[in-house]
Amino acid sequence: MRRSSRAVALGGLLVLAPLPSLAQVPAQVVPLPADSSASDRTLAVQVVGGLQGFTAGLSAGTAVGPLLGVAMLWRPFFLLGVELRYEGGRLPFDDVRLPASEALWSHTALGLVKLGLPVTDALSPFVGTGLGVGYLQPSRGARDLYARDILVELPWVLGVEAHAGRLSGGAHVSYRSVLGESFDRTGLGDASGGRVTVGLSLGARF
Repeated sequence: MRRSSRAVALGGLLVLAPLPSLAQVPAQVVPLPADSSASDRTLAVQVVGGLQGFTAGLSAGTAVGPLLGVAMLWRPFFLLGVELRYEGGRLPFDDVRLPASEALWSHTALGLVKLGLPVTDALSPFVGTGLGVGYLQPSRGARDLYARDILVELPWVLGVEAHAGRLSGGAHVSYRSVLGESFDRTGLGDASGGRVTVGLSLGARF
């Protein structure tokens, strides 16, 4: 009887002996896979909307009109960004010889290099420059006075970009020197000046 009691006690000690050592093993925390942080999203696609108009001599015969476009933004480095943009717009004619329904349609492709200085993690003012090519097409009723034309544009852009999570947006103003202008057959202006645009953009980052 004593031998069996001793066997039971010895077995209990053998079972309980590992418990203190097990209690000293720290629990392992397995991190959950996290989504990429907002700062790693360097590509954005945005819809652009705003106003445009010619200046100085180029503004003779046309008025300010709306524009709508799409832009793809890429920031390969901390301060440096690249933007490709398409803009389509309508410049109503300010010409007493034409009815109000006639307009000059514009299509512009732009490539920009932008230098930004983030003031916070989510807000970055920038200045940019680059090269653009524009195509102007007058509506059918204005083609006796205005012609199709291809423009080379040298833009300077000031703006600000902002983001919140995946949302991306901004605002800009640009002045574009215009080369090769010949859409005005009647010579109303002296072909000096350029194109000014102001706009807002909104999209998503990836």
